[in-house]
Amino acid sequence: MAKTSTIAPPNALIFISDASGGEAPEFVANMPVLSTDTAISVSCLPNMDGETHIILGNADEVGFPEAPIFDGILKTPTNVVVVSTVEHDSILEATVPLRETRVRVWTNRALDPDEIAIALGG
Repeated sequence: MAKTSTIAPPNALIFISDASGGEAPEFVANMPVLSTDTAISVSCLPNMDGETHIILGNADEVGFPEAPIFDGILKTPTNVVVVSTVEHDSILEATVPLRETRVRVWTNRALDPDEIAIALGG
């Protein structure tokens, strides 16, 4: 079952990683999604401009009609994917069956999105 949260993340950024953490990608200006094999960063609406709605779920539960802005593999050795802030505060989490998980990310706009969908698996 998909999980949702509406928050105003500090630094207009969220991270997707295994529960054990990961190596965050180096910041690159105007890049909405960056990744390493252990962490994915996704830019979102600056907290002073409002909140961002985030949905996390299985591939058959979440997504937008268009192609995702990110489609890759994340190492998940603990079988738990966590969406967190730059301050390492957990926003959402989901159990996954494999030690490597396909992750797809959609946003409602390229810069400063206020809707983010994260699909796991599939």
